[in-house]
Amino acid sequence: MNYLKLLLILLLPTYHSITAQNTETDSLITKLNNLTKEDSVKVNLLNKIAFKTYISDINKAVGYLNEAKKLSKKINYTKGIVNNIRTEALIESYKGEFLIAVELLYKALNIAEKNKYNYLIANIYNDLGVINIKLDNIEKAKLFLNRSLKTY
Repeated sequence: MNYLKLLLILLLPTYHSITAQNTETDSLITKLNNLTKEDSVKVNLLNKIAFKTYISDINKAVGYLNEAKKLSKKINYTKGIVNNIRTEALIESYKGEFLIAVELLYKALNIAEKNKYNYLIANIYNDLGVINIKLDNIEKAKLFLNRSLKTY
């Protein structure tokens, strides 16, 4: 029973209301369109829009991701790169490509650990836990979910 509570607590933040999501996404796109500088603020908005739209429109999300990836590399914004790879992994997971998603998450985790991005590390462990649940690897999922909790 405690495991179920833990799982619910970890999964609740990933629940999205479609109406609220559309309003928020529209607001983010408006902010993006008003930006003039190519900086980390723009990368963060692009990544956030991709994250908010991947369930409703994968192609649009991938477009935002590609733009964020290109700009992150151009300005050498490591945190943007990690968020970008993580969102790409979530898209692959959503498409059912779990092994590709895991590979991408390990890549993001490696960069996040080198840079001590603890919040991102915790999120990536959570993502790995959820994917392992989908793969029916419950023991491995527990390991990642516990690591996520300890890192938060």
